[in-house]
Amino acid sequence: MKPIKGGTLLPLYGLDSGKVWVDDFLLDEYAVTNKQYLDFVKNYPEWQKSRVKSIFSDEGYLSNWQGDLQLGENMNPNSPITNVSWFAAKAYCACQDKRLPSVDEWELAARASENKSNAEKDSLFNQRIVESYETPNTYAKTVGSTYKNYWGDL
Repeated sequence: MKPIKGGTLLPLYGLDSGKVWVDDFLLDEYAVTNKQYLDFVKNYPEWQKSRVKSIFSDEGYLSNWQGDLQLGENMNPNSPITNVSWFAAKAYCACQDKRLPSVDEWELAARASENKSNAEKDSLFNQRIVESYETPNTYAKTVGSTYKNYWGDL
């Protein structure tokens, strides 16, 4: 886990609410992979695709998997896990003795460029974010092989 230095943040979700303070926190340097999540559902069968309670997921939960313990065809085990619910992500973190970051913590970490902890006013950084939304299949890339910001491969 990487230490993330706290600071003041103007949240995207509440521009009229003013700035908020975010304390220092820890965040995993790398995203959870398909393989790591597969290991999780093997050890905690209540989170398997066919067994998860509908109150904790929807029809999209692990929809790209072929079965409870089988990744989908052509899925890279080392790509980031997708199609999980907030509840499942929270349970995964708890089993690792960790927690999900808050919205404000995530925004604070995500506003970093390669060299700045806060690149909000950097037009090139903002352009890169827009371009990333236009890039197809970014979910299929291997964790650790993509853009690393000031804090790591977040």
